[in-house]
Amino acid sequence: MRLPTSNPRSATVRGIVLLAVLATSFSSILIRLSDAAPVVIAAWRMGLAAMMTLPLAVRAQRREPTPTKPQRLTIVGAGVFLALHFAAWNSSLTLTSVAHATVLVSLHPLIVLITEIVSPSRRVPARKIAAIVVAVAGTAVLASGGSISGREPTAVGDGLAVLGAIAVSGYMVLGARVRRTIGTAQYTVRVYAVAAGILTIWAGIGGMRIAPLPPMEFAIFAALALVCTLLGHSLFNWAFRYLPASDVSVSILLEPLFASIMALFLFDELPGIRTIIGAVVVMISLAVVALSDRSR
Repeated sequence: MRLPTSNPRSATVRGIVLLAVLATSFSSILIRLSDAAPVVIAAWRMGLAAMMTLPLAVRAQRREPTPTKPQRLTIVGAGVFLALHFAAWNSSLTLTSVAHATVLVSLHPLIVLITEIVSPSRRVPARKIAAIVVAVAGTAVLASGGSISGREPTAVGDGLAVLGAIAVSGYMVLGARVRRTIGTAQYTVRVYAVAAGILTIWAGIGGMRIAPLPPMEFAIFAALALVCTLLGHSLFNWAFRYLPASDVSVSILLEPLFASIMALFLFDELPGIRTIIGAVVVMISLAVVALSDRSR
């Protein structure tokens, strides 16, 4: 895809953001299609993404300073959180429905917001606090729901999805700290490499089969790295230059909807009414938080 290089129209940018959301929505579907262990899937995804990003990082290093030791330590911490996120979320997809997994992992903005509430240096608007309360209620309704057909949600699977949200919140907090002073490519290749290394060691210690694997598995891993990780998230980063961050964040909330529709057709997975109601409440709460940032 050739992106506009200067002053693209708002409608064009929004259309590209929707394509990016669709790309990331394939993540849960591809993970379900793989027969590899969840940690192995994550290890290959991060490893391939790091290799695909490496040429950009090498090019950027010629004109950007090398990260300092404190920055490198922060990147390692972010990589640890990212590895835990993918391990937990991938595992959740084997134990719960796509709807539950994608909605619950989307709670990470609220988790980051909770850390701001407990910080004495931050003043959080009442609207956001109310959104957290409503989202918790919506999560409880969703967790009590089931599936009319397809994979039935479990408490363990839902818990792993929430753990994935907590882990990615840590990744985002540390990433935001170091990204103020280091370029995107240099940060990305390092954090992906750290996550890949941790996941590979994890898989090895656990006796999981990393290779050789059938060609179809490597096709899935490559699609996760290229389509979901690089194409999807890279387009989000590009869109932040032309749209308010809140608009992009609200658009990303469509991912559970897209993923659930694909799961319905591919896996005959139809969520129950309580799951749908809870998911809608959670997504509205997240939208309120994002739009509050815009008004501020």
